[in-house]
This record gives sequence, structure tokens and C-alpha cells, in this order.
Amino acid sequence: FEKFMEFLGIKCVVITDIDSIGDAGNKNKKGDPIIEACAVDKSMDTSNSTLKDFFSDTSWEDLKTLPLDKRTLSIGNTSLLICYQQNESNYHARSFEDAFIHINKEYIKGNKVTFKGLQNKDLFEQDISAYELAEKCIKKKTHFALDILYHSNDDFSNWKIPAYIKEGLLWLKKD
Repeated sequence: FEKFMEFLGIKCVVITDIDSIGDAGNKNKKGDPIIEACAVDKSMDTSNSTLKDFFSDTSWEDLKTLPLDKRTLSIGNTSLLICYQQNESNYHARSFEDAFIHINKEYIKGNKVTFKGLQNKDLFEQDISAYELAEKCIKKKTHFALDILYHSNDDFSNWKIPAYIKEGLLWLKKD
């Protein structure tokens, strides 16, 4: 979409996932380590092609904490901000679902019976990480997102927006 963004000539924001990956501890038939999705605190890289493309010279450790000014890019006459999960409330989520669960667990628990995008709903009563809840409880990502909207009050104030999304929306609003 770079050409399209440049053509538009307006501020653009890309909201994506950090998509952390790590060594699963197993090896394939060739003896190479099997790399798979994992929690950010156990990760060694990202599988996200957008992040790899725009930040190819940035180390994984730096990518996890890259400040807004380093994620703001110029493409021709267009200003572009890349937003993805950052540490929020002493936790670094891997995906939207993970981030949303982390800061809205009580909201989900209160509506879990009618959330159609969830499975294994009883796990919300256990003391497990938001990453594990996202991995084990999200049945359909689209249904989960629609559940959030469906269960929202009129002004969408009964749940919190993950910080990385809010950051991108506020950046668009500036100037």
C-alpha cells in the first residue's frame, strides 16, 4: 500500500500485531529448531512482514520498545505511523486479542456467556496470562471483535482501548 499512501498524500497509520515468535524447543527432520508463535517475553523475533519490511535494520529487542518518533516514517509526501503492541501495564501483548484481554479481562468475564467468539470460557476464572487466554479461548477472531462491539454501551466506555491503537488514533487526530 506504500504507493497508494503516497498517492493519497495524507497521514496514514498502520495498526498491526507484533506477532512474536520463538524456539519451540523441538527440531524438525533436518535438525533445525521449530519456530512458532509465543508470548513476547519468551520470544526472539517477529513473524510480521510489515514490521520486518519497515524496520529491517532494527533488532528485536529495540523493536519491542521502539518509541513513536522512530515508528513515524515519511513516504513521499505522506507521514506514516506504524503501531503495534508495546508494553502496557507491565505486560507486552502479542496480538490485539491478547492486548484487549489483558486490559479488559473483567469486561470479558462479565459477558463471556454471550460472547460467541469464545471457547473454553471457564479459563477466564483461572489465573493464567492474557496470552494463554487469547490462544486457548478465542474461537473466531472476527466474532470476538464483533462481541466487543455488540456488548459495548452507547458511548463505548465500558471497555478500554489498547494503548497502541489509541496512540495511532490520537496521532492521526494531531495537526
